Amino acid sequence: MEAMRRVLLPNITPGLIATSIVAFIMAWDEFIIALTLLVSDNMRTLPPGIIMSFVGEFKIRWGDMMAASMIITIPVMLAFAFLHKHLVRGLTAGAVKG
Repeated sequence: MEAMRRVLLPNITPGLIATSIVAFIMAWDEFIIALTLLVSDNMRTLPPGIIMSFVGEFKIRWGDMMAASMIITIPVMLAFAFLHKHLVRGLTAGAVKG
């Protein structure tokens, strides 16, 4: 167990963090499946919820929709800013030097 903690864990940590970031971004930005499959308004995720909230029958409130879109990108930008170092290390872990 000690060898696993000292050798394996430091080697797989960047890959796990990179995979977690990519999975979070893919799940957060999911639009088409959530819009298609979720028929109840209280079950919608943020991106389809924003579209359905600001689009009326004959009017689209573009300013409000763009402001809300910028607000929901803040968690993704914060996650990327804090974990950028680990993301780069995880993505380049298998690269061959030379």
